[in-house]
This record gives sequence, structure tokens and C-alpha cells, in this order.
Amino acid sequence: MGKARDLAKLGGTVNSSGEVPTAGIANTAVTAAKLHTTAVTDKLGYTPVNSQNPSVTGRTAQNSNLFAGTVFTGGHGNMTKTFNIAKIASHYWGSGGVIVEVFRQYYSGFGYAKYRVDGHGATMYGPGFSITQILSSGSTSPLSLSSIIIVNPSSGSDGWGYVNLRITESPYYQSVVRVTSSLEMLSEGSANTLNSIVMYPNSTGA
Repeated sequence: MGKARDLAKLGGTVNSSGEVPTAGIANTAVTAAKLHTTAVTDKLGYTPVNSQNPSVTGRTAQNSNLFAGTVFTGGHGNMTKTFNIAKIASHYWGSGGVIVEVFRQYYSGFGYAKYRVDGHGATMYGPGFSITQILSSGSTSPLSLSSIIIVNPSSGSDGWGYVNLRITESPYYQSVVRVTSSLEMLSEGSANTLNSIVMYPNSTGA
């Protein structure tokens, strides 16, 4: 009699194909141990950032118009070396700004500095870029800008160029340089378009 009742109950939770439909599974019955190791990430389509997967590649959206990229310098030993950080291309009437944070380390010493990069590369409107330090604590950071590299040499309003943002590291110094910008951030290795920024790969010598 007891078996008959059990079979009758199963009849409500098992379909004609011998499968258990969703309605037949208790909400608390599916535990982590019952899930395949990739069940969640396969459905998400990506692996969430966590202690086992701490790295983020490509640009990181902080809101719909603000993107950030990071470059690590170091590994140059007892030599002084200049590292490229980013290519910045902004037109006279373009919109967008660039903020640069530098976390600089020398053995047990540590410094932090924050900068803004202003200017434009429009050849018709007196092109020029500048760096202004807006915060500093500890070791200062030797940031610099290259001369403007002309992309379109037209003397008209469509002539423009970009600058390389760089940092020169003394022997045994190393830095984490974080760039936040509302310019369009293109993937590493891309050619700049107007009002865009392109990050260099880590430890790229100038």
C-alpha cells in the first residue's frame, strides 16, 4: 500500500518521458553540490571577478561614458627607462577628459600622485596638451607628453594629431598607472580616431 502511494506521488512529478519537470523540484532541493562546476558561468557567458579570477582585461565601464585602463611598469633593473602609457587624441571641439593616477613604489617606499591631461591636437586651432598635478603624496611621478604626432596633416578644420602619455622610471622604481577618461577608449594596438584614447600594453618602452 505504501509503495502504491509513493508511485502515485511520483506520477505528479515525473512526466511520460521519465523526466522531472521544474514544478516537481523543491526550491531547496538544488544545492551547490548538485550543480555542474560550469553550470552558472555557462549561462552567464562570462566568469565573474573573484579571488580566484581577479584579473580584468580590456576596458572597464564605470558608467556609460567613463572608461579606465591600467598599465604596470617595472622590470628594467638598474637602468632608467621611459614607458608609454596611452595615446590621447582630442579635437578642439571634442569632448572628454583624462585623469591619471600613479601608484609608485621603490622597495619599501611608496608614493601616490594624481594628474589631469588637458588640450587638443587640432592643427588649425593651435594644438597643445599639458599635464597638471592635482594631488601628490610621497614620491612624485615623472609623467610627460610626447610632441604631437600628426595623423591628418590637413591645414583645415579636419587636421589633427595625438600625444603619447609617458612615465620615466628611475632604476628599480615601478608603478601602477591608472587612466580614467571620458574619451572613447579603443582596444590596445588600435589606431586613434578623433576624441579617443588607446592604452599601451604593460611595460612598453617608449
